[in-house]
Amino acid sequence: MKKTAWLLALLVAPVTLGSEPAAPQVEAALVQIKAGEASCVLVKEGAIVTEALGSGILPLLSLLDEKRGDMEGADLVDKIVGRAAAMIAIEGGVRSVTAMVMSEDARELLQAHGIATHARTYVPQILNRHFSGRCPMEQAVYEIEDCAAGVDALRVRLHEMGII
Repeated sequence: MKKTAWLLALLVAPVTLGSEPAAPQVEAALVQIKAGEASCVLVKEGAIVTEALGSGILPLLSLLDEKRGDMEGADLVDKIVGRAAAMIAIEGGVRSVTAMVMSEDARELLQAHGIATHARTYVPQILNRHFSGRCPMEQAVYEIEDCAAGVDALRVRLHEMGII
């Protein structure tokens, strides 16, 4: 199976998050993400409080910049979570992260910060859009331990790439 077909199969497959069922609001957020209506969603106090749509790490970074108060104590639902997204989630103060795909490194980092993790699939690393190597955002934070410094490094990389 081609890599793109494999990724597509992941995104349309039903979500099972281990032995515990996902909360109804998290399930609703996953449906929005799978339908392409949102890239990341924040669930808080039993309701979807905000969502963002866009490409790559930008929607999550915009939530951090514009909706940090909503992030604090919320459940983040995202399509793909690697170390870069995990650092943003930690900086935003989320209580849990649910993803269609999550890297092992992201899971370890989130759990080290006391954040619960759930994913449809765990992968060794997040690859770039051409599947030819590590994602550029993951490269930007690969050796950074401090999450605030990691978010700063992401902004620098996005600026260097002409994205922001």
